[in-house]
Amino acid sequence: MLNELSGKLDTLEYYTEVLYVARSYQKEDFVGEPLIFGGTERYILLGIKEIKDICRLVGRYNGLMENDIANILDYLDDNKILKANLKIRFEKYLPIIKVDYLKYMDKEELYEIINEFIDCFIDFKGCIEEYLQKNKRLKTGAAV
Repeated sequence: MLNELSGKLDTLEYYTEVLYVARSYQKEDFVGEPLIFGGTERYILLGIKEIKDICRLVGRYNGLMENDIANILDYLDDNKILKANLKIRFEKYLPIIKVDYLKYMDKEELYEIINEFIDCFIDFKGCIEEYLQKNKRLKTGAAV
């Protein structure tokens, strides 16, 4: 499980780096270039999916046989695996993946919130890495 989590955290870090590049464009270039806008949209969705997968893995490791991400986030929040307001920030974005909301979003609006996604991705990765540091059974490779 540690290898799977590490791989997913690395993937999330890569997606975050791509979003940093997208954010480096001037607003006019971002809005006017479909490849930049579309790529940004795609990597945000991939990042959210990766976060959901990581949540499920951590939940399963802790004996939670739940598949509903909202319930898993509750568990992670209740057990202080996530930082104080991270669950609230995620809940704001979870519907995006269900209805592909981003494709209906104004390009300028998406440009303005890229940093929110970057911050969420970085904070989440940090929380999970801290959890892994504290949880010695994962480090020793104990079975799930």
